[in-house]
Amino acid sequence: MPNTLIGTLTAATLLMSTAAFAAGDQHFAPPTAQRLQDQTLQWVEARQADPELQTQIKELWTNSEAATSTARFDQVVQTFAMVDPVSQKFIDECRLIDAPLAPPEFMSVDSQDEFYTNTMRLYYGRYLAQRRMYDEALEQLTQLDPASVIDPATLLFYKTVAEHELMLKDDGLKSAEMLLSQTEDVPVRYSSVAKLMQFELEKLRKDTLDEVARMMSDVERRLDLARAGRKVQKREAEIIAALDYLIEKAESSGASSGDCPCNGLGGKSNKSNNPAKDSSVKGSTAPGDADEKRIAEQSGWGMLPEKEQAAAKQYMDKNFPPHYRKAMEEYFKRLAERKKR
Repeated sequence: MPNTLIGTLTAATLLMSTAAFAAGDQHFAPPTAQRLQDQTLQWVEARQADPELQTQIKELWTNSEAATSTARFDQVVQTFAMVDPVSQKFIDECRLIDAPLAPPEFMSVDSQDEFYTNTMRLYYGRYLAQRRMYDEALEQLTQLDPASVIDPATLLFYKTVAEHELMLKDDGLKSAEMLLSQTEDVPVRYSSVAKLMQFELEKLRKDTLDEVARMMSDVERRLDLARAGRKVQKREAEIIAALDYLIEKAESSGASSGDCPCNGLGGKSNKSNNPAKDSSVKGSTAPGDADEKRIAEQSGWGMLPEKEQAAAKQYMDKNFPPHYRKAMEEYFKRLAERKKR
C-alpha cells in the first residue's frame, strides 16, 4: 500500500476519533506504566509485606519488559499473588480443570480496596470468558467501569466476546464500538477479532438459519460444560420452533410461486385457463381412478439415488456455510423423532 494512502487513512481515522470525542463520548486510557507501578508498590507496602519480598517486587517492576497495558495487568495480578496467599490460592485454582465457578469472598461489592477488587474481578471475568462460561463472565464484567480498571481494552474485549456468543446484539455492538473507537492501547489481536464480531453482530437477523445455527452452537457449548437445565431446554425448544417457522415459510413461498420450473420462462406458461375437472382417458366414460398401492418405506420412495445424494451434498458443502447443513440435518433428525412418537 502506498505511503500516501496509509497517511490518508491514518489522518481520516484520527479525524473520526477526534469527532467522536468532541461529541462527548468517553475516552478510556490505561494508567501509565510509572503510575501503575507506583500504585502497585503502594498496595504492597499497605499490606505490610516482608521487606525482602518488597525489594524483590520492586526489582520485578524496575526490570519489567511489560510494554502493553495487558501485559502490565498480568504483572499486577502476579504481584498480588506474591503478597497475598488468598489471591495465590485463587489463581492456582483457576488453572485447574474443575475450577471454581463462584467468585471468592474477597471480591465483595463492599470492598474498600477498589484497585485490588477491580483488578481481580477483571482477571476472573477474563478467565470465565476463556473457558466459554459467558453468562458468568458477563455477570462479573458488567460490574466494572472501563474508566476504573487498569486494562480497559481487556474488559471491553471479553465483554464483547461474551455478548457476541450470547447473541446480545445491541450490547455487543456497543461494547465493540467502545473498544474500537474510544479505547487506547488496544492489542491488534483484540481489535482484529472485535471487528469480525462487530460485522457478525450487524448481520445477525431474527428468524434466519444463521440465528438458528448460532443457537445450536450455544446449546452445544452448554452441553459441553455439562449443563442441561431449563435454560438449555428452553433454547432447544426455540431452535425447533424457529426451524418449523423457516420450513413453513419456505413451503408457503414455494406454493405461492407454483413450484413449477416452467413458470417464469420467457414470460410464458402452459397452464390451462380451463383445466379438466376429472382425469379421464379420451372417449372413455370411466372416472379414471387407479387402485391405491401402499409403498413400503424400504422401497426407497422419496429418496434420491446415492449418486444424486452425493451430488446434492457436494453442492451444499460448496455453496453454503457448514452450519446451514448442520441446522437442516438437526431439523430432520428432530422431525423423524417426532413422527415415531
